[in-house]
Amino acid sequence: MTSGVQLTTALTDLFSAIITLIPIFVLLKGKDSDRRNRLWLMTFIFFALVCLFGFFLHGFTLSDYIKKWMWAFFFPVSCFMLGYFLLAVRYDIEKSGFGRYYRSVLIMSTLMSIVLMIPAYLNHSNAFTFFAVYCLINMIHVIAMLIKAIRKDRRYCWYLAGIIVFIAGSIFQMCKDIYFVIGSWEFNYDSVYHLFNMVFVFLVFKGIRVLER
Repeated sequence: MTSGVQLTTALTDLFSAIITLIPIFVLLKGKDSDRRNRLWLMTFIFFALVCLFGFFLHGFTLSDYIKKWMWAFFFPVSCFMLGYFLLAVRYDIEKSGFGRYYRSVLIMSTLMSIVLMIPAYLNHSNAFTFFAVYCLINMIHVIAMLIKAIRKDRRYCWYLAGIIVFIAGSIFQMCKDIYFVIGSWEFNYDSVYHLFNMVFVFLVFKGIRVLER
């Protein structure tokens, strides 16, 4: 395995994946016919997969060939994670016209997956930049939906709080000078971002449970 900041980054990815198992198991107990449950379940499954990709990429010394292919598939998984998050939030807010929205989001997720695979294979840093822009556009879209929904039901504040934490974590991730040590753990911008992601999972899951009532 790796060491230092790379190991901490890998382990915070792993902890994020483990934490995500909680909403996954809870949602699996829901009714199979519940479309809402399935959408959120897919969101968390893809989120856990993204974390596991990060765990192996940061935690193990892999050949360049294997790393390139793992990065090439990391971004399609990320695109579908984002896509299902959009779908789950949209379905919670408004079910009318959902079929057309569902098709549009999945088509866009598929297209972005294909587009990002090539730069991800060649240089994953460039793919991160493209994905960050794509993610930002979608987050603005979700925030707009949530602000409108919160006027009618303040319970949607949980989702908005989760997105705000996610965006804050993304901003910290861009601060490449972040580095500190706690005991034997060395943290950098990536591992700090993963800590924010854990809070994001908690807030979103809290929103899911609150909106069930």
